Amino acid sequence: RGPRMREGTSTVATRAGRRSLDVGRLTAAGFRIRILTALSESGTCVPRVASAVGATPETTAVELNRMATLGVVVVRRRGASVLYRLTGRGRRLLEAVMDPESTP
Repeated sequence: RGPRMREGTSTVATRAGRRSLDVGRLTAAGFRIRILTALSESGTCVPRVASAVGATPETTAVELNRMATLGVVVVRRRGASVLYRLTGRGRRLLEAVMDPESTP
């Protein structure tokens, strides 16, 4: 469902809004893929993932928590540290994104 048109809004402006939304989704997807890639070797903490993907720890933590809710990463506490690692589902997702030919 696209953006709603208000009275006086042109079709061109609505199309531009859709393109902007699509670019935002692609950018977010790219950021999430970078996070998955950063976690592909082993579990790690938010600051290390943030550094690897070039984002703030706050932004990275929000995305990691969303991914945990979706079952793509798992969260584990070790003392004061919070570590994230890919689940099987997260690994399959990363493999599918990196090699689209391998998905059925």
